[in-house]
Amino acid sequence: MEHVSGERLFDVLVKNRGLSEFETAIIMKQLFSVLSHLQYKDLIHRDFKPENILFTKKDQEGLRIKLIDFGLATVHSKRDGVKKGGTAGYVAPEILNNQPYDFKADLYSVGVVMYTW
Repeated sequence: MEHVSGERLFDVLVKNRGLSEFETAIIMKQLFSVLSHLQYKDLIHRDFKPENILFTKKDQEGLRIKLIDFGLATVHSKRDGVKKGGTAGYVAPEILNNQPYDFKADLYSVGVVMYTW
């Protein structure tokens, strides 16, 4: 495990009333990289939301984030049926409607996260 002492994205969004377009682009690039890695590992996080994204710190190289809370994560190829999971405001419609879903459910949630700021 790794200790990350930075703020949650949610807290930063509330405190700053959003982020600049440049900061958003930096964070979204990292989130898409995380999605790509999860798909490569055959994992679905199922709970992307600003509360589960932490800033490591702001340094000379820019904003760095970490995704946390893998409590609802599942291995895609080993799922038994369709499980509901995630936070209602961010979860993909397929999950809410008990339909089969895949990695695209996480992509939908990341899009909602970006839309919130």
